[in-house]
Order: sequence, then C-alpha cells, then structure tokens
Amino acid sequence: MSAQLQALAQQPILDTAHLDTNSLLWVLRNSAAHTAKVYVSANTTTAFTSQEGNPHRILQATRNIVLSHDPVDDEIFDSNYLPMLDFLNSVTMRPHHLAIHVPHRNGEHSPVDQLVKVITLSVDHDVLKRLEIREYPDEELDVYLDEDGALTRSTLNDLVCFRSLESLKVDTRRLAGFDDGSFPQLLVAWPQLTELQLNANAGWGTIRCAPKLTPKGLAVLLRNAPKLRSLAVAIDGERIADVTQPWPKSDHPLEALNLLDSVCPMDPIRQRMLAELLRGVAPRARLLEAYNGELTVLYEGPEQGAAWQQVFQLMG
Repeated sequence: MSAQLQALAQQPILDTAHLDTNSLLWVLRNSAAHTAKVYVSANTTTAFTSQEGNPHRILQATRNIVLSHDPVDDEIFDSNYLPMLDFLNSVTMRPHHLAIHVPHRNGEHSPVDQLVKVITLSVDHDVLKRLEIREYPDEELDVYLDEDGALTRSTLNDLVCFRSLESLKVDTRRLAGFDDGSFPQLLVAWPQLTELQLNANAGWGTIRCAPKLTPKGLAVLLRNAPKLRSLAVAIDGERIADVTQPWPKSDHPLEALNLLDSVCPMDPIRQRMLAELLRGVAPRARLLEAYNGELTVLYEGPEQGAAWQQVFQLMG
C-alpha cells in the first residue's frame, strides 16, 4: 500500500474524500482515528458488503463518525437517500457522536422515517450520545414540502432506544409538524438530553402555516427536559392567550433559546404575557434569538424578528 495511504491511516482525524473504494476499505481497516468522515456512494456499500471477515464491523472502533452523501451519485439515483440507507444497512457502529448529511431534492419525499429506523439498527443503543441528521438543499430556497413530508413526532419515535442521548439535531428542508403532545414521551426516554435543535436552519415553515407548538407546550417541554441547556423550536406565540393562570416559576438551566420562525403577537399586552411566561420557565436563558440562520421567511421575517426582540427585552 502507498506511503500516502499509510500516512493517512495514522491521522487522528480521518477524511476519506477522493479515495477510491479499495483505498477507503484499506484505510478504515488500518486506521486508529477517533474521528472519521466517510463519503458514502453506491460503490462504497458494494465494496463493504463484498468483503469477507465481517466488514460491517469496520467502523466499530471509531467514536466520532460523519457520513456524508457523495455528490458523484447525484445523477445516478432517483432517491437521494438510497446510498446512505444501503450503507447503514451494511455496517454496525458504536460511535459516541454520529452525524449524517444527505441532500434533499425539491418535490421529493425522502424517507426520513426510514433513515431514522436504519440508524437504530446499525448503531449501538447504549453508547450514542450525540446525533445529527442534516439535509441540505439543491437551491437556496429549496425548502418546505406539503405536510405529507413533514418532520413530526413519528419521525423521531424510533430514536427513544438511545437512552444515553445528550444532543439531538435534526435539520431538514421540510415543514415541522410538532405540537404540544409531541415531546413528553420522547423526552422521558432521553433523561440526559442537554441539546435539542429541530430544523434550526430552515425553521418550521411559518411561511406556510403557524407552528403547532404553543407557549404552554414549550413550558411542558422544558419541565420534561430538566437538563436541557440549548433548544431550537418554533411556537405560536399568539396562543399565549390560552395560558389563563400564571405558570409556575422554575430554576431551569436552559441557556440558549432559539425560537426560529415562531409567530410573535403584535399586541403589547400579549407580548408582556409571553415574556413573563418565558422568563418564568427559562430564567437563565441569555442567548435568545429568532429569525436567524437560513430561514425561508420572505416577507414576515423583519417584522416578526423585531417583535421577538421586543419580547426578549421585556424578559429582562
């Protein structure tokens, strides 16, 4: 084997970009890296499954794994998830941190639920602490399908098997349909969770419809995640009117709250009510933001962003 590949195999951080499949297999078999970024293509999966000697165990010693779609497959597959699904079906891994990056094509309902299910079959349930699933668009505003392709509680249900999960980031290019009933059972399964970010870049799709999570639902979410320090979700702030009694104050450790493309009431009275609730349920939150990132919000963004800044100022 070439000296270049031998040197690559000795690196603590392994990046397999531009490696042919035979070189990739050799490097992974001989690498002592604690972090590996693997570019997944149809050829990668074929190479893995054709090897003798339990090739599916090839990544079991790697603790930080990034699996990224290989753009060489873009013109080959109608289903952009297919190479990643096939690859995950061919390996078993024991990472502490797993990140999976796949493309989303406009008008296509990629099987996020299926991807999640395959992750639960290929990854050790007891050791995974940080999971990131990220879609990226073909175009800048290639985002938000109809509700049939939305990110919902059912998308995440299978992840309850990862009882040691500390961080979950799921960033798709589709609507998010979470509501007040979406989180209690999920969060009970993740008692160590400190970070939860759902569509932090794309938002939940307020341009299409108001978020279904209410201020009361946000308060219940925090109550069920007592170790959470970073949260990115969207709420319908107009629903603060549903909270008819003062919400019990807490000493929750949440530090960073990103409300994405949440709906903010324009009425000053409701803004004060919303600020009071947020201050009570997240008294330590100092990193407060909304309408940042790559959110696809065309006209309402500046006005809504300014309204949320007013709420954040009222929180003190």
